[in-house]
Amino acid sequence: MNQARPVLGPNAVRGLETTLSRLEDMGLSDPERVSVIIMVEGYVIGTARTQVHAIEAEKKTGITHEEFWKAQEPVLSRAMTSGVYPVMATLSEESFGPGFDHFEFGLQRLLDGLEVLVERRRTPSAAATSTKDAAERRP
Repeated sequence: MNQARPVLGPNAVRGLETTLSRLEDMGLSDPERVSVIIMVEGYVIGTARTQVHAIEAEKKTGITHEEFWKAQEPVLSRAMTSGVYPVMATLSEESFGPGFDHFEFGLQRLLDGLEVLVERRRTPSAAATSTKDAAERRP
């Protein structure tokens, strides 16, 4: 569904109100709070879209995710032993496997970055002091 121009009914406005109110104590400006919503929503929608595309591909082709990648294995093996992709050739097998939660990892990094900004805003004198100390230590 295209949300570039959402229809703003009572539930949509209520949802935005609820989300904005939860961001109120972060010390961010109004445009920054809206940007936080856009950023997190964009990340979630992008990840969900990838999952939907995978499901649609399986339905359209009748080939499961596992079957698809099994068929790609000879091509990947040749590429990884060619010497042309040395960094990719060193990746562990679990790099793309289901055992690592790429969504959770990415979301936590987004939230960690926001936390750094919020903490910097809450203690501006500490940030200024550490910047001043770092400048004084430079040769």
